[in-house]
Amino acid sequence: MRDFLERLGKRYVVRWLIAYLAVSWAGLEFLGFLTDTFAWSVVVPRIGTAVLAAGLPVVLILSWYHGERGRQRVSGPEVALLTVTTLVGLLLIREAARFEPSTLPAGLPAFSQASIAVLPFRNIGDTSDLYYADGLAEEILTRLARLPDLHVIARRSSFLFRDTALDVTDIGRQLGVAHLLEGSVQRAENRVRVRAQLISVADGFEVWSNQYDVEMDDILAVQDSISRAIVDTLQITLGAQAEALLTARPTDDPHAFDLYLRGRYAFYRATPAGLAESLDYYRQAVALDSTYALAYSGMVDSYLITGFNYQAPASLLDDAMRAAENAVRLDPALPAAHVSLGFVRMVEGDLDGSEASFRRALQLDPDNDDAHRWYASLLTYLGRFDAGLGEMAEARRLDPMSLNTMAEAALPLYYARRYRQTVDEVTRVVELNPGSPRVHLWRGWAHTMLGNYERALADYRAEPAVLTGARAHEGHVLALMGRMDEAREIHDELVARADTEWVEPFRIALLHVGMGDHDGAFRWLERAYEARSFHLVTLDVDPMLDPIRDDPRFEDLRRRVGLLH
Repeated sequence: MRDFLERLGKRYVVRWLIAYLAVSWAGLEFLGFLTDTFAWSVVVPRIGTAVLAAGLPVVLILSWYHGERGRQRVSGPEVALLTVTTLVGLLLIREAARFEPSTLPAGLPAFSQASIAVLPFRNIGDTSDLYYADGLAEEILTRLARLPDLHVIARRSSFLFRDTALDVTDIGRQLGVAHLLEGSVQRAENRVRVRAQLISVADGFEVWSNQYDVEMDDILAVQDSISRAIVDTLQITLGAQAEALLTARPTDDPHAFDLYLRGRYAFYRATPAGLAESLDYYRQAVALDSTYALAYSGMVDSYLITGFNYQAPASLLDDAMRAAENAVRLDPALPAAHVSLGFVRMVEGDLDGSEASFRRALQLDPDNDDAHRWYASLLTYLGRFDAGLGEMAEARRLDPMSLNTMAEAALPLYYARRYRQTVDEVTRVVELNPGSPRVHLWRGWAHTMLGNYERALADYRAEPAVLTGARAHEGHVLALMGRMDEAREIHDELVARADTEWVEPFRIALLHVGMGDHDGAFRWLERAYEARSFHLVTLDVDPMLDPIRDDPRFEDLRRRVGLLH
């Protein structure tokens, strides 16, 4: 052993290793700087890491033979050292290739001092007024998010801390912001009391606070005052455009505003009854104020979520398009209006128009997490996977605590056919909350494509029974396993249900693909087209459709859906 170590020193292996690691580190730092400066793809540093990792065993082998060139015999320990070195290099390459930008590091980097999260305001009094406290906080959040020099955390993440036992410092650090806005709302007949305080996360001290006792008709002025106080306290300099955004009111009618807040509260229940109730409130709001663009945008959200889950989209999309166009016409500077229009255009197959809408929304509000999420989906459906992953990473930065956003970050990976990474991403969410909607479905997709049929079957069966999509995929994977009788039984069950309720025909088409029945698959894809199914926009990237891509009927369907350019 001593002889081996002496020879190791003579051959300069350690010197070569230290020199190579130093040069590699400097090279990667410079490559990272260039990537950030010129907005190169995140793939570039990964390729650099892989190349340098591959070069490590080569350098070590060369250094081993740098000295004592006359002695070329390789002893047993030498073989072991070279083998281990080569294996380590290969493992480094593998890990570099596995890394995906959709996974955020465990410790989120903090935003600048000009960053804030708006926590849900406490409702003091009647529980029926909870919608008002939530809505007031959300409207202040939305207004602040439109300011270009202020980073604002998305509602889904900040509202997770309702009634939490954590102190403000812990909350702020988890959200990665420098400031928190919290408050309370108390209503009594036609009066409302609003308390608000801005807190520094660094030390937990209050840097601004105020209390407002006003008539209900003056509540819109309270929003103005709180937003202005935050901007002044954080010393944010506003240009003329930002000043206009800060002072703009979606409506001047407090009763229409109240109806809108009721609509948003009902919408977040995401049930058929809640979505129908939200639409009713939005319609009442625009009946009082026909220029209320935000209420029209809310209508689009309700229409589309209903069409995703509970009703044939064909009965909703025309109304959704009219509402989206009204929202943009009434307030061209409203980011939510452009997000709504982009959403409708995407599911209607107008992909160029959809991209223009999402890009306009992000011009108006770079911190709009919904715009980043839906733009990520569009880019994914267009096959621009790295760009889609980048947009989803930005959505996760703005919405760091949302399990839904974390799970959706796996979808670009799945459609890019990076199935193992998809499983890893979704498993993180499952471990945090096994009851999160659709996470088992999405992980089941990836397991199916990996050939892990038993795992896929378990995931599909772990989804709620109400999710007919999971039931269809269960039949699909059973067919792939050769259990055709069970697959046909599920098929017949779903077809019978489709006579009395909305069952997504696109999913039944996939079941037919799994059964090897291509004619049946195209019959149900045609029904999906007639129903204006949202899922048809995935035709170009859904790997489960690969067995029927060469059929001339597939190209005809792509043309009619709007995927041919």
